[in-house]
Amino acid sequence: LADLRTGWSEFVSRRWMVITVVCLSLFFLSFEAFLAVIAPVQMKEALGGASDMAVMMAGWGTGGLLGMILAIRLRPSRPMLAAWAVMPAHAVWMLGVAVPLGVPLLFVLAVVSGACIDLTFTFWGTVLQTHVPGDVVSRVGSFDALGVALLGPVGLLVAGPLTDSFGASSTGVMAAALAGQSRARLAFSASFTRDIVSSDNVLVTPSRWFMRVSMSIVRICPHSTTESLPPGPSSLAGTSTCCEYPL
Repeated sequence: LADLRTGWSEFVSRRWMVITVVCLSLFFLSFEAFLAVIAPVQMKEALGGASDMAVMMAGWGTGGLLGMILAIRLRPSRPMLAAWAVMPAHAVWMLGVAVPLGVPLLFVLAVVSGACIDLTFTFWGTVLQTHVPGDVVSRVGSFDALGVALLGPVGLLVAGPLTDSFGASSTGVMAAALAGQSRARLAFSASFTRDIVSSDNVLVTPSRWFMRVSMSIVRICPHSTTESLPPGPSSLAGTSTCCEYPL
């Protein structure tokens, strides 16, 4: 209990972290609904079904690999701003599925989305490691992971009824709007995204890099013909998760 109290106190004392986690939670509310419900239904009803869904999700996994290669090389001076500025790309992909665009273009948008999400969480993980004291970073990180994952199941719960009531296309547009709005507000409205600067004291270790690349490889392989596989540590076990936590 003492560890929980310490972790919570350290977490809420950092306004920039609380705001970020709230925005991430809202993002994953819509993104999980998109990946697990809206996109599969839309691909089945408006495009080529499971085969087209598999092609698109293979693009997402490929983008994840490219994103990790870029993350190893990039050292942005303002990692928070860089992390969130690229994330509206997800809303573009979600909107493309809702329209829907053709499969080749959706593949390209999925590649961009996959690269962007891995860039974001690499930079976010770097900020946590360099701006939170080492003796409490794991406890603070646990509240970060909990907060990010908190609304994902809610998105899954409401996605089905909304899709049945309004159709996959309209529900996809609503999900894209929520995802884009939460990320754009965080990227361009919160002053701390510009104020937090990078540190030269953090290294990307080979084991950390290998783990994230391994998860990206898992994402390339379609988990099934009807259900996409979201990113995250539980991907290695073949199960779904409602967020990707920075390793």
